[in-house]
Amino acid sequence: MLVNGRASRKSLADELRALIAGHRATDAAGPQAVSAAGRRGLSIAAGISEMVASVSQLGEALETARRGMESARGGPGPVSIMSVADIDSFDLLLASLPSSMRRSFRDHLLGPVEEYDARHGSELLRTLDTFLETCGSWQRTADELYVHVNTLRYRMQRIEELTGRRMSSMRDRTDLYLALRSGQAARDEPAT
Repeated sequence: MLVNGRASRKSLADELRALIAGHRATDAAGPQAVSAAGRRGLSIAAGISEMVASVSQLGEALETARRGMESARGGPGPVSIMSVADIDSFDLLLASLPSSMRRSFRDHLLGPVEEYDARHGSELLRTLDTFLETCGSWQRTADELYVHVNTLRYRMQRIEELTGRRMSSMRDRTDLYLALRSGQAARDEPAT
């Protein structure tokens, strides 16, 4: 397994990558890291990949460990360790995917909507985001956007035409929601 970690003390930041053999290594890493951080006044964020069977899998393992480290940065306490087993929300699941994959997914689903917004000065992406965040409530969405429900219905119809997805389908709504959130995660990182 690969461990990718970052320790920081105010302006000092160091990154460490380690290849560790065996499952037991992660059990020992936590207490040792807490002890080391406490003694030195450090903050440690680490990501741990699953075990790999061959050298050809090391790139993916490093990327998984790096994503775990990024997710661990917001963790509580001086030491936060994130592994694949800790993924329990779509945010962490998305963060575990390569940014190029997230960008591609988002561009494929929402690219036409972004282009439409750019050409027409419309707010279809914002409308879609608000609609999904209000669990598809037409009135709440209209109220939050300060538009008439009929205006909202027109916008949602345009989004359906541009994406080929239906708001009446939970599967389609989920895809669109994840695409919106994939874009947030992808924008937070530099292009690779």
